[in-house]
Amino acid sequence: VFNVKAGVESIEVNRVNVYPNPTTAYINVEGEVEQLVLFDMNGRRVAESQEATIDVTALATGNYLLNIYANGSVRTVKVLIAR
Repeated sequence: VFNVKAGVESIEVNRVNVYPNPTTAYINVEGEVEQLVLFDMNGRRVAESQEATIDVTALATGNYLLNIYANGSVRTVKVLIAR
């Protein structure tokens, strides 16, 4: 955990571990997670989960952006789906 000073307020960002990356079936997120939302490179929402795992078996090979929501903040991680 680290703090980022932004004006007067302090924003706390939690560390997360996303694995495996690249993946063939599931993306796992280790750390505090409230919601996972996966977007394709055109910005379309293609999958989401309230759990720390998201199923990507129905998605095409390619690059995606995973938004990880926790503690009122969001972190975006690039993931690769490979078959």
